[in-house]
Amino acid sequence: MLQTQPEDARVWYYAALSYGLATRDWGRATEMMVEEGVSREKAGRPPKPEIDAALTGLTKETGKEWLDFYRQRAR
Repeated sequence: MLQTQPEDARVWYYAALSYGLATRDWGRATEMMVEEGVSREKAGRPPKPEIDAALTGLTKETGKEWLDFYRQRAR
């Protein structure tokens, strides 16, 4: 999806979460992906309510708090 929908913040957020959860590496590579998502969210791609709806199922175990920390920068 990063190749077909690179302007969608949700794609970057899920890529970062997937990578972090799969590798347990929350360092530079994961941060770069989430920052790409933040950049798209700031640009309104897609609108914030659509992003919120896509992320409603996240829990602490699946990275909700971690992602919320970064998404604060998009507000």
